[in-house]
Amino acid sequence: MQMKKRVSEKVKKVVIKLVRETASVEANTVCAGIYYQPKENESVKQLRKF
Repeated sequence: MQMKKRVSEKVKKVVIKLVRETASVEANTVCAGIYYQPKENESVKQLRKF
């Protein structure tokens, strides 16, 4: 049971890191014009690098 909990925590950390990286890329990417880009949340806007 303890091993299952540790694996679950590691998977959770990986998913959180992946989501943050994806949100950062999305925040720094411009809409191509033909693709729909919905309004971003304030938390995503804070990830901008410019």
